[in-house]
Amino acid sequence: MTALEVAARPDPLGAGMSHRMLGALRAAAAAAGELVASVRPNGKHAEPHTPMTDYIARTRDDTLPADAWLRTCGPGRLSTRWRPLRHPRP
Repeated sequence: MTALEVAARPDPLGAGMSHRMLGALRAAAAAAGELVASVRPNGKHAEPHTPMTDYIARTRDDTLPADAWLRTCGPGRLSTRWRPLRHPRP
């Protein structure tokens, strides 16, 4: 199963919407066997020159991912496998 887009209105931000959305995706993926979704961690835009492999490997002192979105998806919830997308050059 593939998730093409997950979006929410801005007014419920901070109300745990991402956890509910991920829960719904997990439930649907359980029936399908696997879920593949292309995601961009929240803070990555601030570090455009940092390789994604380095960015997603960063952890806080409590060993959770440094990025908030990766913490939401983090250990025991979803596996994070980085594979760069290849776009054809014009």
